[in-house]
Amino acid sequence: MAKRGNGQGTIIREPNGTYTAVATSYATGERRTKKKRGFIRKRDASVWLASVTWSMDSTRPVTFKELYEEWSPLYFATVSAKRASIMRGIYAKCTRLYNMRWIDIGVKHMQQLINDQPETYYPRRDMKVLFSLMGQYAIVSGYADRDFSGALKLPQKTPPHKEPFTPEEVDMLWKDYEETNDPYTGAALIMIYTGMRYGELTQATPEFVHLDDGYMIGGRKTEAGRAGEIILVPIIRPLVKRLVVDGGLPRVSDTAFRKHYERALLRAGTRPHTIHECRHTTATVLAIAGVPPAIISDVMRHTSYVQTMEYTHASRAAKLEAVTSALHPEKP
Repeated sequence: MAKRGNGQGTIIREPNGTYTAVATSYATGERRTKKKRGFIRKRDASVWLASVTWSMDSTRPVTFKELYEEWSPLYFATVSAKRASIMRGIYAKCTRLYNMRWIDIGVKHMQQLINDQPETYYPRRDMKVLFSLMGQYAIVSGYADRDFSGALKLPQKTPPHKEPFTPEEVDMLWKDYEETNDPYTGAALIMIYTGMRYGELTQATPEFVHLDDGYMIGGRKTEAGRAGEIILVPIIRPLVKRLVVDGGLPRVSDTAFRKHYERALLRAGTRPHTIHECRHTTATVLAIAGVPPAIISDVMRHTSYVQTMEYTHASRAAKLEAVTSALHPEKP
């Protein structure tokens, strides 16, 4: 055993000729050791000891809560308010870690919290991101010498299943709009009948609407979308005039819009639908009606029909009817 100065660790020559380095630190008030075997040269063991001993000595006790309170203001200053809100929500789910020392929190603690989240990809992913960002900050701030977040497991990401509105549900929306004149029911109908994106509807301005010619200019997502025309069938033009031209659709936050939209669907009696499923309904209805693929892509303002196909979701009944009429039509 090679004796070294205080705080410099110990190097042990093993019977097989290799070296083992043992680092010791009391920086946290407790004796902590780290050991690494298999060095071929004593010099390599010394280099490892120097780096590890410095890292161990630079750490000091800090709880999960203390680390978050120090890290979060710096992080939030660099991201959007929405992203900061998401991270605050994730932190609020970590109460069992608040009073634990960061250096005592291991993979098992983090993974258990991730597993306790709803069985969807994004909440668990965001929690892993939080642990990773805090872990990296802990290292550069001298609170820890490693980050375990890379070992955390997430569920497989699966594409969300889209459910278009049925014709019966569209009728329910029309009935609700006639009874309540609710602009959010009207907004749902506009998106269903035009394939308009939510952002296009909420940011639409009167000068881009051409009711007499049956179209409006829209698009925020792609070059094709910005250059494309949104077709306005006659039945939907009065709603576009009221909500877009005359400014009848309130300018509210995304969160508020979604809440009003969900309440409108609940009152109308439809199943729950995401806002984007309005757009999926447009493509599905056109496909079932036998509209040529090129026209559907133009209406949806997609760059290819392959992209449009991702928006079509014919029901079993619709597919059965289409195949039956094509392959086994009734004879006169």
